[in-house]
Amino acid sequence: MATARDTEIIASVLSKILNDDGYAFDNIFTKVPLVHYMLAKDNKDSKTLGTNNRVRKLDGGLDIEIPLEYAVGSSMQFFDNLDVITFAQKGTMTNAKYDWKHAAQTLLMDNKDILKCKGESRKITNLVGSKLRNMNRSMATSINTALLAITPGSKDFHSIPEMVAKTPTSGTVGGINRATASNSWWRNKIKSSSATTYELLIKDIDNLRNTIAYNMAGDAPDLMLTDQIVFEYIIAYMRAKGTHTFNNEEMSNVLGVDVKKARGMDLIWDTGVPILDASKSTIYLLNTDYLQFCVHEDRQFALEGPQKLIFAQGQDATAWVVFLMGNMTTSNSSKQGVIYNIAQNIAA
Repeated sequence: MATARDTEIIASVLSKILNDDGYAFDNIFTKVPLVHYMLAKDNKDSKTLGTNNRVRKLDGGLDIEIPLEYAVGSSMQFFDNLDVITFAQKGTMTNAKYDWKHAAQTLLMDNKDILKCKGESRKITNLVGSKLRNMNRSMATSINTALLAITPGSKDFHSIPEMVAKTPTSGTVGGINRATASNSWWRNKIKSSSATTYELLIKDIDNLRNTIAYNMAGDAPDLMLTDQIVFEYIIAYMRAKGTHTFNNEEMSNVLGVDVKKARGMDLIWDTGVPILDASKSTIYLLNTDYLQFCVHEDRQFALEGPQKLIFAQGQDATAWVVFLMGNMTTSNSSKQGVIYNIAQNIAA
């Protein structure tokens, strides 16, 4: 069995790697394209959690409450001389409420491997580093899968396809029933594509972007999230039009992935973007000003352990658990949109 000193070294190394300077945040969230984009948007080095409004660190609460402004106030009045100015109270604010979701990633080490490194902190550090890299990939993959799930499980994070739905006239998001006619302000925008050429697809993108922005440039989507096929369609169209300066080099350098600039938005692709219609592609037009991934400050990749499993489960191993408590939220569904039913064989 691993000695107390060995597990102490491992715990120290893990704690330093996971907690110092946001390292875990940098190595787990930065492997989730959407969340990393949200972080990098306001925070170029993307290492300090909670310094922007897209990834928020909270200190508690029964729910994650997001204040919403859903209507304009009472109309302005024109008056002359001694005209009476009337006062009327009009409801304009409410709250969306999102449940806290809980995720755990286990880190298991065979005690025999620990014993082989006994007394040699460098070997133990290398062992921990190898295990941690694997844990990072596993946890990042799971988070990414959850955030792009068409139908999340009841215990899972809310997802983009759930909040930016193909059918926004049904379902409940943030405790608000979108099937209720008076809650139409809480519905995302949609467009079914029938494009047969690259140019017609670009027209679909422009149309939905304009519908979302409602002629207000500051409220236009800033991110197009799609699959590799559509990503390459858009690049091919831009090249055919002689547009060669469409790399967003700053964001590409931060994210470590290819980020293009197209139709006034950043363009990235992810293998996890779901197929909403058989053999068809999807584009999400997202305004990340109104998306927030909220985390609890005490369970931001919090490390607990070590636990000797030889006593608990009959395994000759030592285990740690990394906890994440939070959820994906939106504060304005109407500023998000999805184009679905995009053919995967359209012509140039």
